[in-house]
Amino acid sequence: MDSMNDIAGLSLIFGISGTTLTEEERRLLSEVKPLGVIFFKRNYSNPTQLKGLVDSIRDAIGRENIVFCVDQEGGRVQRFLEPFTIIPSAEIIGKTENEYLATEVGKIIARELRACGINMNLAPVCDINTNSENKVIGDRAYGRDAETVMRMSESILSGLMEGGVLTCAKHFPGHGDTTLDSHEELPICSKTMDELYERELLPFLNIIDKGVDSIMLAHILFENIDREYPASMSMRFVDFLRIEAGFDGIIISDDMEMKAISKRFSVPEASLISIRSGVDVLLICHTLAIQRETYDLIRRYYLDNPDRVEAKFNRLNKYLESIKMIDYDISVIGCKEHFQVIEEIRELAST
Repeated sequence: MDSMNDIAGLSLIFGISGTTLTEEERRLLSEVKPLGVIFFKRNYSNPTQLKGLVDSIRDAIGRENIVFCVDQEGGRVQRFLEPFTIIPSAEIIGKTENEYLATEVGKIIARELRACGINMNLAPVCDINTNSENKVIGDRAYGRDAETVMRMSESILSGLMEGGVLTCAKHFPGHGDTTLDSHEELPICSKTMDELYERELLPFLNIIDKGVDSIMLAHILFENIDREYPASMSMRFVDFLRIEAGFDGIIISDDMEMKAISKRFSVPEASLISIRSGVDVLLICHTLAIQRETYDLIRRYYLDNPDRVEAKFNRLNKYLESIKMIDYDISVIGCKEHFQVIEEIRELAST
């Protein structure tokens, strides 16, 4: 493939519909060769099936380094359930105030994911549970103050990295002080950048310093920072990460098919705005026709703007090359040692 096709495909992570590839999905993966695939509960029945699905995706894309990612946070956001170890919510982990146990949780998640070929976890959550009416974050946050979230998210990060998975801090610049769920509506926040600096940004700045691989932009409109676009489409927030925060990793959007975006924009057009703003990778998690249309639009954009290709191409290839070739035996999933760590966390959090 020529580099324009390469960079357009590497700008995308796709979702698929079930526990096996359809012929249409196989064809699209083969043609587009996306950066990777994201998995949900709909893609999982057991570890053996999951490992087979990873292998079939690898065959379809035909590239050695592919991102296989999932939201395996724990609590109510854990896509792979039993026999995977059931991870407590971030809130419970935060209540222990124990960085060692949080690091162990990161290791547990990483080992079990790698046993099935999954090499990226969309974690840790760096949001602060600021607003008690916020249902989308709530117990997904490690605490109600920046210091707790910083310590716990850093510890989870350490464990995930040691276990050999790529990491992603989310939901930048902070989803904890909103009331609307961006899966359904576009949250609007009136905070200024100075106000974000005082609280919400602190865990993200810390996790950047600790070497997180990627950062996910939230679908939130910060009306006093960028009146036109949510953070996931905003050059203002991308420039902040690159210039002010010095982040040189991968910037990823949340799922562009979420209603915060799709109720206000055409998903392919919104995706193109994100790419123009400097976002590296877009999640498009559900609809095959939207995935293809978005790819075609991004490919045309790079054909018209070849000067935008080289730096991004080098950054994404470096990212792919950072994937560690680590394999754990499938027997590690749900093992006794993992269960004992989780029991210790639950006991400590309840005292």
